[in-house]
Amino acid sequence: MKKWLHHFNQLPLLARFFTFAASMVVIFGVLVHLIEPTTFPTIFDGIWWAIVTTSTIGYGDFVPATFTGKFIAIILIVVGAGFVTTYFVTLSSATIARLQQKLNGGTSYMGKNHIVLVGWNERSKALISHYTKYKDNTQIVLIDNTAEENPFPHERITFIKGKPYNDETLQRANVASASQMVITANQHLDEADSDKEVVLTILSAKGIGENVYCIAEILTNEQVKNAQRAGADEIVRTNEQTSNLIINTLSSHGMSKSIESLLQEEDVSHIHLELINTEWETKSFEELQSHFLKERKIVIGIKRDEINLINPAPGLYLMNGDELILIS
Repeated sequence: MKKWLHHFNQLPLLARFFTFAASMVVIFGVLVHLIEPTTFPTIFDGIWWAIVTTSTIGYGDFVPATFTGKFIAIILIVVGAGFVTTYFVTLSSATIARLQQKLNGGTSYMGKNHIVLVGWNERSKALISHYTKYKDNTQIVLIDNTAEENPFPHERITFIKGKPYNDETLQRANVASASQMVITANQHLDEADSDKEVVLTILSAKGIGENVYCIAEILTNEQVKNAQRAGADEIVRTNEQTSNLIINTLSSHGMSKSIESLLQEEDVSHIHLELINTEWETKSFEELQSHFLKERKIVIGIKRDEINLINPAPGLYLMNGDELILIS
């Protein structure tokens, strides 16, 4: 008995309420059937009457006729109706509390193959907007310590409030089961401190989910090596890329708009990488260009290991593992 009570007390509050209510309905249903077998011919009739009575509906199809039966009904009405009311009030309160907890970032994410996004800013806002618009089933877990509540309420967005380098925060985001993680620079810190936080977050995330593909935004050149050592799979050097774009725009007016059109937010990116298949290994870069032009794709270069060969010699032959840099 003590063991059963122990297990019962371990159940969630709503489960205990439901178990107690169901037990009470069955007990009173059986009891009224035994007391008045003529009025309640079957146990099911008794249980039906108990359910209708506790829910305060009162169809009147079954009514106790004896004093004992009426006394049982009084007890059921006083205890049962009050208990059911309390149950629904508790259920409503628990639902509201759970929704509020989710809105305030106090919940946890239990799914898999999701994207963990660190930091709420214009970059993360654009990323979430893109994925909620074009990627049907992609779930995103947003980690941020500055927002008071979910800044982007959406059925596919889970908000986790907390410091991104804390194990407890990363575990609530279920980083170990995530497919990708994007760590953006902290706009509330200066560049050096922001990069240090990003590196620390990479270390913490890789310690929990070593297989998650980690993309990190680094602002200063000094921290690029540290981010690589920490385990970043890919580094986005925002300041350097912006500087190069400005330099190119100075020498070629209108270049910024051209670059933006290549990287614009669409269902399919204009510029992307494509791994070569075995039949292309014997082809030259010039032959490959002719092949893809028929598909309205332009090959602008080859990624070989970690080296990007932009506009290589036409006679360069492809090797196993090469990736094509395509514009489509």
